[in-house]
Amino acid sequence: MAFGLAVAWLALMLGCSSGEPFATVPVRGKVTFRDGSLIKADRIVITFIPQGASASGKAVPGGARGEVKVADGTFGDLTTHKPMDGVVLGRHKVVVQPLKKGPGGMDMPARAIPVRYTQPDKTPLEVEVKKSREVLTLLVDPQ
Repeated sequence: MAFGLAVAWLALMLGCSSGEPFATVPVRGKVTFRDGSLIKADRIVITFIPQGASASGKAVPGGARGEVKVADGTFGDLTTHKPMDGVVLGRHKVVVQPLKKGPGGMDMPARAIPVRYTQPDKTPLEVEVKKSREVLTLLVDPQ
């Protein structure tokens, strides 16, 4: 599974293969269970995967990735091209990957949420980023 995540992340980062990078905007938000409770994990990674063609007719840009603060479920400082540059405008599938510390301190997938939220092709989370500094609320079903 870790290898698959690494390959998916590499594919996301290579999404913009030629020309100038797409313009990005900062966003922030919170991800919790539908009842407002927090996802229990040692670490949570969130990835925004752009959907469809861009307005400029170029290929779809790379995805944005960041960390969720496990203490309160908030996220911000997402990275697409440069550290903390944000996400591109438009529709995104959102992948939430809870992780736990395994042997030797390595991150391992935690079974804290239904597996569909951890897979780009199955996640039901989808948002549209319409403006800079948008605040997003992402709700996850319990197991």
